[in-house]
Amino acid sequence: MGKTKAQRTALPHTRLVQVLEEENAVYGELVALSEAEYQAILAARIDELTELLINKERLLARAQALEEARQAEVRAVVGDAAAASARLEDLASRLEGAERERLLAVRDSLRENISRLTAANDRNGAVLRGGLQLIGRWINFLAGYAAAAVTYAQDGSATPKAGRTILDRQA
Repeated sequence: MGKTKAQRTALPHTRLVQVLEEENAVYGELVALSEAEYQAILAARIDELTELLINKERLLARAQALEEARQAEVRAVVGDAAAASARLEDLASRLEGAERERLLAVRDSLRENISRLTAANDRNGAVLRGGLQLIGRWINFLAGYAAAAVTYAQDGSATPKAGRTILDRQA
């Protein structure tokens, strides 16, 4: 990810907060996109859903790039050895005043957006799984009728079979 001149000259913790704010904005967009996905799923608007998923892929790639940038900024603040276990709370304790409050505010907002995104994705997944289960049941139901409607003799001729049918061919 390319940095602006201001980001390159800023202190490491300031760059970290900037990256976190960008990451939070992307997660906010992902939440809105997941809400739109839900509406498209319910209305069976496949073209819209496809477009939303393309946009989601783009945002997820951006979130991944920002996550990598965030990890680099954490290493710049605490060093490579401590980076893996560093938490934002620990980093905030190194700051004072407005910078500390800014870091804690973006942390809280990021947590909220990630929680909302997780809930929206779980809901969308449940709706899709339920739809697939319903389709599977209907296929099994209709297959049972189709199997019961006709049998075939050795010469290949069809013989109506007594039993359940959906449509009466005599009508």
